[in-house]
Amino acid sequence: MTQADDSILDLFLGARIRQCRFEKGLTVEALADATGIETGVIHELERGVAHDDLMGTLSVHFKVSALWLVTGLGEKHAPDLGARIVLNPDTLQ
Repeated sequence: MTQADDSILDLFLGARIRQCRFEKGLTVEALADATGIETGVIHELERGVAHDDLMGTLSVHFKVSALWLVTGLGEKHAPDLGARIVLNPDTLQ
C-alpha cells in the first residue's frame, strides 16, 4: 500500500469517527469530556490524522467494532461481549 492509499484510508477513518460522534449527538468538546481525549486530538482524528492508540477507546465509547472503525470493514456495531463474560476463579491457573 502506498502513502497515498494510507492517506485516503485515514480520511475515511476520520469520516467514520465524525459519523459516530454526530449519531451520538456529541460536540467535539462533549466527546473529549466523555473519553478523556483532548479536543485537538479529536479534531486531528476527524481530519484523518491517525492515532492508533485511541481506536480502542473510541470503539468502546461508540459501541462499534474496532475493525469497522479503523477499516470500514465488517459489521459496524460490535456485539456486547463484555456483559456475558464470566470468569470462574477455579479454572484460572
